[in-house]
Amino acid sequence: MLRFVVPLTVFALIAARIVGDGVFPGDRDLVSFAERSWTEMRGAVLERTLEAGMVLGAILAVAVLVLLVVRGARARAAFWGLALAGPLLLTPILKEAFDRPSVGDKPGDSFPSGNAMASAAFVAAAMLLTPSWRARQLILAVGVALGLGYGLLLVLGLWHHPSDVVAGWCVGLVWVNCVWLVLRPMPDELRSSH
Repeated sequence: MLRFVVPLTVFALIAARIVGDGVFPGDRDLVSFAERSWTEMRGAVLERTLEAGMVLGAILAVAVLVLLVVRGARARAAFWGLALAGPLLLTPILKEAFDRPSVGDKPGDSFPSGNAMASAAFVAAAMLLTPSWRARQLILAVGVALGLGYGLLLVLGLWHHPSDVVAGWCVGLVWVNCVWLVLRPMPDELRSSH
């Protein structure tokens, strides 16, 4: 139950503050730091890195889905697909609902971060699909490190406020846990023998 309550509570606290006055403590300081340290060259490098992260994440997500389908793991493939499709569907809905202006001169809304939502969903779904405890711990360690790094780049690249990123992670975690709770994908070998 904590895997729902904690991220949902954190998201609600951030969202309430965003709706109230549009500002979350610490956002201004970190965004100001990013703006002060911004240069055209640094901006270009950050843009390319963030775009490469999005492309690499999409390639890995599709590769895992194809691998699960080829192996005949239909229930796991359905879970993986729904877990990762959620952020794509929820992002525009939530951004329109909260209507928080983007950082700097970027077009569109920024709250919550769809990139952060997708990265958290990817890591959480991969952990839930991995039967080995050691492999789950490795996925968690690598996923958290990459997620934190990617989140920092989203702020430094002036794509998002820090609270957008944290809120995105929270929504991604809640979404994946909801999909898991509804589908509870059993190993396909067991399902077909019943």
